[in-house]
Amino acid sequence: MKSFLRHALVAGAVALTAMVALPSPAYAIDKVTCGKPSRDDWLVVQNQVAKYKLDTHCFANRGTVNVAYYNVWTISSGNNRVAIEYIDDRGQRSKGMILDKWQGWSHKYAPSPNIKGTIYKVSKITIL
Repeated sequence: MKSFLRHALVAGAVALTAMVALPSPAYAIDKVTCGKPSRDDWLVVQNQVAKYKLDTHCFANRGTVNVAYYNVWTISSGNNRVAIEYIDDRGQRSKGMILDKWQGWSHKYAPSPNIKGTIYKVSKITIL
């Protein structure tokens, strides 16, 4: 019985060591307060939530986060290289775009020929 217990403890210790020693993916992206005026070095996503109201979402640090921002009007990468997963029209499949540092997308001021109007939904943000 003691031998069985010793083997079980050793196996548990080995498993715990393997879990701690193996690198895990970085999910250190942080949603931060945008401030007034908004900082221009953060990733900024603006979406319309009411007829005359835009919400502003700011992110810092490398990592990935799943989001659900609908009716997106603008995306500004700030001092970040950014990958955005989005759906540009209801019922369509997900697409992606990469913005380099200090680039932006706007349905009005910096439109993409691949996106007609606003983005229906942004579903994932990755700061590379």
